[in-house]
Parts: sequence; C-alpha cells; structure tokens
Amino acid sequence: MKARLTGFAATLAIAAITFTGVAAAGQPTSATRGAQAVQPSQQELAALTGMVESSSHNPKVSVTSIFAGPSGLTGMVIHQPGAADSVAWVTADHKVVIPGAIYDAFGNDLTRNAMYTAGVYETPERALHDASAPAARPIMDGTAGPVVTFFLDANCIYCHMFYDEIQPYVRTGKFRVRYVMVGVIKPTSAPRASAILAAADPLKAIAKDEAAFDVKDEEGGYPVAAAKNAAETATVTANNELMRRVGSNGTPTLLFCSTGKVQMQQGMPHDISAWASTLSTEGAAECR
Repeated sequence: MKARLTGFAATLAIAAITFTGVAAAGQPTSATRGAQAVQPSQQELAALTGMVESSSHNPKVSVTSIFAGPSGLTGMVIHQPGAADSVAWVTADHKVVIPGAIYDAFGNDLTRNAMYTAGVYETPERALHDASAPAARPIMDGTAGPVVTFFLDANCIYCHMFYDEIQPYVRTGKFRVRYVMVGVIKPTSAPRASAILAAADPLKAIAKDEAAFDVKDEEGGYPVAAAKNAAETATVTANNELMRRVGSNGTPTLLFCSTGKVQMQQGMPHDISAWASTLSTEGAAECR
C-alpha cells in the first residue's frame, strides 16, 4: 500500500514498523492500552526539539510534550506552524527518531492510539458526536438501518463513486447516511459545499451535484453561488477542522459503528457489501 507522507514525517524520509512481543493468541500487548504521560523538564523538551530539528532539517518544529511508548520508545508530540500536530518516536538512547505509524503484533496502530491519548487527534466517538450536532449541519438520507456518517467533498471523485455505490443500500433500508459537508479538494470545494448547505433542500442539492458530476474534470455538478454564504462557509470551515481533528486529511472519511464501537475509515471500503454487513447500531447513539 502506498501513502504520501505529509508534514513532519515527510521531512524525515524515515519509515519504521515495530512489532512488540507476541502475547496469547487474540490478546493485545500492554503497548496497545494507551500512552502514559510524562512530565519533562524544559531542558529535556529543548534537547528533544534540537534532535528533531537536526534529524528533519527543519528549524520550525518543536516538541511540546512526551509520553511513554511501547518497547522502551518515547512518544513526542511534534508541533510545526501551519501544519497539524503529529506524533513521532525516539529510541531510549535518543539516537533514532521514528515518524509515522508503528504497529504491534496484532496490527494495532500504536501511533494513532497515542495521538488519541495525547489529544493530538479527536477520538472517533467524539468526532461522531460533533459531526451529528446541529452546528455541523448534517444532512440525513434513508429511512432505516444503522447510520453511517460521511464527510463529503462535492468535488471528490471517490466520494462520487461511493455515493453511487451506496444508493441501493440506502434505498432498501440497509443503512442510512449522515452527510457532513466539507471543502478540501479544490478551490471550488468549499463554495460548492456552502451552496449545497444553503439550498432549500440540501439532500436534493447533493443528489443534483452527484447526478451532474463531471468525472473527467472531477468537478461536482451543483452550481457554486455567486455570492458568498457567510453562515454556511463558517460551517464548512468548522467541518474541515473537525475532519482534521479526527486524523483525516481527505475524503471520503467515514464514521460508523461496527463490532460494538465507533470506527473511522479514510477512503472507500474495498468491498462495500462486506463492509455494510458489519454495520451496527451498537456503539454510539449517533449510529441509531
């Protein structure tokens, strides 16, 4: 699987996957159970910042806090002006800096879990609560089944593909959809999302956008308003920030309940039928 690194991780050009010791079959290691906060001195933070600056060749980064990580690693919350905070790891001898995801033997993303614990990312449960609130101006579709929250950019080709593929499931009551409008793909994304929210019937506006979607140019079909919709623009901006806080920088981003808890997924499910069969109303009131 290929992924493009952004922010701090991209400046290091280092990748690492760490596996902790294998526990009993089906049981997570203790490293998956959360990050323990550490109270560092300003001198220690300054020393770590210097090391990160040196390894990344970026004088603008700083280490704002640290916490105990798996297998003797120390987690560092990295701040860089103009970019989202991130987490990187340093070895016990302070000689190696590891950016990006590390995993335990059960496939748990320890970096993402640490980001939740350290408050770098909002948990999926909290993000689902916020996305369902009236301030996000969510748009409901469907009459029965569990609710899937779908962060939708009206210019997103993959959102368009996902929208088309889920219509039979929504129409037959397999699940419902809560659309949360964002604008992150193109300069016209935010104005188009604002125009959809300002429509007399936003659900019909989404349907029009998708029906007239220009696949060749990857451009939504709903007309962009000539005048700026101030209230709707503020909502879209806040929704963009909400999606970033949950750790996603692209669409579609999905929040849903499965296996008794709230899950977050970036991108389309590979097998929508199989994915749909796992959806549940258990895990959060917002899924019911």
